[in-house]
Amino acid sequence: MFDYLRALTIRQLQALSDQTRLIVAHPNYTQQRTIMSKLVHEDAVIYVRFDGNNLSLNHLQHQLEVAVVDQSDYHSLDGKILVLDECDRAEAEAMDNFLSKLLLQSSLKRIVVFGREAPQCILNNQALRNHASFVPHDSSLMLWDYPQRSEKTVLLEVRAFGEGHTLLEGRCVDDNWDGLLPAHCFFTWSIEAWRRATTFSRHFGLAKTTAEATNIFHVTKRKINEVLGIDLMVYWSGFYRISPKIHLSYDAVLFTEMSQQSAVVPFEEATDFLTRAIAIYQGVFLSSLDIAWVQKRRGELNEVYGESLAALAHAKEISGDSKTALGLYLRAATTNYHCEDFVHNIMRLYQEQNRFVDALIVYDRFVEKLRSDLGLSPSAQIQELADRIREKEFSSTRA
Repeated sequence: MFDYLRALTIRQLQALSDQTRLIVAHPNYTQQRTIMSKLVHEDAVIYVRFDGNNLSLNHLQHQLEVAVVDQSDYHSLDGKILVLDECDRAEAEAMDNFLSKLLLQSSLKRIVVFGREAPQCILNNQALRNHASFVPHDSSLMLWDYPQRSEKTVLLEVRAFGEGHTLLEGRCVDDNWDGLLPAHCFFTWSIEAWRRATTFSRHFGLAKTTAEATNIFHVTKRKINEVLGIDLMVYWSGFYRISPKIHLSYDAVLFTEMSQQSAVVPFEEATDFLTRAIAIYQGVFLSSLDIAWVQKRRGELNEVYGESLAALAHAKEISGDSKTALGLYLRAATTNYHCEDFVHNIMRLYQEQNRFVDALIVYDRFVEKLRSDLGLSPSAQIQELADRIREKEFSSTRA
């Protein structure tokens, strides 16, 4: 939920200590401009949007100097907040040196970095790590504060909602798979344990004999390990499992766990779990892949997503927030156009807001979809609700 993440971002910005002189707008946070809008209210901000590609240290320094001259009366960084946008246009070593030099200027209040990827120089340079924080950060939402992570395991993030992205210690590895099979297998192996190579073969329909299956399995496994630079799996107790040297953070797994947890905890906790689960769901499962196991898993997760939206909508209704509840029910309906419960709740809330025409539009679309797709008619209960709304709409137009 954007509102939830926005509130979290603002709280964390306000809570930053003076020791945190380097803020990184989390590249996995889709609403980075929330951070930018918060900063524009500061009186002493200098904004630099880098232009070009593979920028050297000289290029970075030149573009900074131009911005300082244009935006500062005293042509100085003293006491300023420096906002650096599109930092991924620079060479890694150049950005490392650039940020290190800037931090040595004690007169500079703070540096804020924006980019499409986590700046590797910040992750690899301990001096920078000591002053840095990623905002927003919440590990349960796969928004890691990389510099502050003290675990010895390697952080492997699998983002399967949407096209599918993989990050190793904050570094994107998607361009290195060298074919579809390693990518397909990686997303599967990250979520399941495999007993033997022949099981893998049947899953993907790749080979008929055990020898062929074993060969393809190990060749593919070796390719994945080369891409990651670490062994993804170990063979233990009869299964291939994720290596204990890896901390796996998989959005589809977290989403499922939070949705399930919401059903067995008290009301207040359930609302929090549902909000977090919905925030993690960033699109249908592996939209770029179209094979049988992906389609099956996509349908299952989409159904859970719709149910989670409806459950949170119900919770919002109980708390008196019918406007938010209506929006959630509308989103839930897009996951299953044939779900009468979703449509009934949307019509009911529209009716309560005296939006009779909107309620009837939703009903008519539902009836048409039900008839054209499934050859069915709506239940008597929802037909009766539609009739009552029509009567009220008729009465309101005559008044």
